[in-house]
Amino acid sequence: PCGACPACRRVANQQSESVFFVEPQNGVIKIDSAHQILEFLNLRRLGRSRVVLIDSAQAMNPQTANALLKAVEEPPEQTFFILLISELAQLLPTLRSRLQVIKFAPLSESELSAGGSAPDWMLRSARGSFEFLENLRAEESAEIRGLLLKFLSDALRGRREGLDALLNETKDRDSALQAAKYLQQVLRDWTVVETGEVLHSDLKGDFKNLREVDSARRVALWRRAFQMEQDLVGHSDRTLAFENFYLQAKHL
Repeated sequence: PCGACPACRRVANQQSESVFFVEPQNGVIKIDSAHQILEFLNLRRLGRSRVVLIDSAQAMNPQTANALLKAVEEPPEQTFFILLISELAQLLPTLRSRLQVIKFAPLSESELSAGGSAPDWMLRSARGSFEFLENLRAEESAEIRGLLLKFLSDALRGRREGLDALLNETKDRDSALQAAKYLQQVLRDWTVVETGEVLHSDLKGDFKNLREVDSARRVALWRRAFQMEQDLVGHSDRTLAFENFYLQAKHL
């Protein structure tokens, strides 16, 4: 693509008659989007090819994914589906089996820094993702990370105050998923704080205030945080996902 001709500009502005864009609304891609895709495929093709691009495809609920199975498996001639997803396991197996997987490597820290200055710890924590780096730069990030440490500290002592405060600040699925990713990194840092490189180096001193727990149990909590993310991706109740983590931490 030249990036300058009218066709390229229409694609960039999501106005092309040959490209259909889908993205989550309030964290979910609902069945209405599948119906719109199928209607798009039934239209007469104006260009040589058509493309359906689904961003954050993991946000499709099961009804949406199932409605698209046949179209993805047997698309009309010169029609291409592109599904963008950060973790392949987040996609329904029935849909995953019909796709050709193309993996992209994370961006390097130098590539991330080209998008604007950021502290070294942010570049490491972003793990090659511009989106994650932008989240870390946001003012809300410091507040959420602080709440996560309080949540973890209180949970280890059987107190609910931290849980209630975190739930009050993560009232939608996207913010809950962001908190789950931060929690994974905080638990990773806590596990390696004595022996390895800490990602969130600005929080390193705060780990001393956490209740002493052996490394095996820290790893168990770390795994629980990954499961919590999967639960949220699978549209589990946000409160229940955090409650489950709280109960596991409480009984360590």
